[in-house]
Amino acid sequence: PLPTIVPNRNEMVVQLYSNFTLKCSGDSEVSWQYPVTEGNHRIDIRHEENNSGLFVTVLEVGNASAAHTGLYVCYYNHTQVEDGDVEGKNIYIYVPDPDMPFVPSIPEDQFILVEEGDPAVIPCRTSNPEAQVTLVNSLDKPVHALYDTKQGFIGNFPAGSYTCKTMVKGMEFKSDEFLIYIIRATSQLPVEIEALKTVYKTGETIVVTCVVFDNEVVNLQWNYPGKVKEKGLIKLDDIKVPSQKLVYTLTIPEASVKDTGDYECTARHATKEVKENKKVAITVHDKGFVHLEPQFNPLEAVNLHEVKNFVVDVQAYPAPKMYWLKDNVTLIENLTEIVTTSGRVQETRFQSVLKLIRAKEEDSGYYTLVAENEDEIKRYTFSLLIQVPALISALVDDHHGSAGGQTVRCLAEGTPLPDWVGMCFVFHEMLSAPIFFYIL
Repeated sequence: PLPTIVPNRNEMVVQLYSNFTLKCSGDSEVSWQYPVTEGNHRIDIRHEENNSGLFVTVLEVGNASAAHTGLYVCYYNHTQVEDGDVEGKNIYIYVPDPDMPFVPSIPEDQFILVEEGDPAVIPCRTSNPEAQVTLVNSLDKPVHALYDTKQGFIGNFPAGSYTCKTMVKGMEFKSDEFLIYIIRATSQLPVEIEALKTVYKTGETIVVTCVVFDNEVVNLQWNYPGKVKEKGLIKLDDIKVPSQKLVYTLTIPEASVKDTGDYECTARHATKEVKENKKVAITVHDKGFVHLEPQFNPLEAVNLHEVKNFVVDVQAYPAPKMYWLKDNVTLIENLTEIVTTSGRVQETRFQSVLKLIRAKEEDSGYYTLVAENEDEIKRYTFSLLIQVPALISALVDDHHGSAGGQTVRCLAEGTPLPDWVGMCFVFHEMLSAPIFFYIL
């Protein structure tokens, strides 16, 4: 149930310069929402205790004026939602003033944004519920529309300037001028956030862009780590061709590590209760960096004629220069049978590949990847062994051994060192002679 208001009425007329009191009570804490007044048009709120167990809040107005005309709403504190909207019990107060037949309007009310085809409200409210009001355009011609003393004129109006008129005791009074601006908008709010980079280092300039499509007017707000210090510079570009889009650019000069965090833009629809927010995470490092993540071991063996890739993942910022060495000598790129390639995988992730197309014995050695930028240099070295199958390269039959008998020499070669003793002993059985082994 809603709170209760005393007096229990939908509307009430209060005499000019008099005092009036509104009392609200409910089962939990209650508050008032009331017309915004300036100057001496003060409204006092106080909490009152009673023995009923109810929460009571009293609103008091002394020296009532036309500025106090408006809607007074009592609501439970826990029901208040974002943007100040409340749902509660209300009462409308009129304070007729013959010298001020129109309730003073605030500047925000004088500029009315309307979507194409939608009705609008021109809020020239009167302090007297009996007032007769006429609406005229900039040419001072009457405009026919429905009038409600609590809201104003309601209807579909062309863009332009409008004024309300009323007569009090034979004297004509005019309201403030109201400007209607027709905007192009959609019921949806397409928003995109763009950052050319999400990683920076100290001293660089952060740039984040929020783009709103198909809407001419929105309320856009930024939230970012340096907002409290108002560090950001905001620029708006209104682009009409080939399609409507609003481009909001946030620039953070001389970034520091403290600028690391979420950068969020929130767009609110100009005429509807629609909002959309997007965010991107930005990281600022004290300085640039290079990290190497090899996908193989410090010692690698490859078979003769094998095709093999050696991949090193690299994390770096700024983008590094990457090149390979063999035995501390720079590899010539795109050799016939050794190829090196390097490239970007993601914003700060790179990859370098050393590819053996047909491994040769002379490819054995120490290979080093060097990755360097203006802030750091890193190296990774590994040893490569090409495995050559063991072969008996020669059998030498020596008939002039020192003992006068027959001697056989067995020569074998291969990488790693071959163990071909067993095979050579075959010849020992065939030749009743000593065998001497030589490894080349």
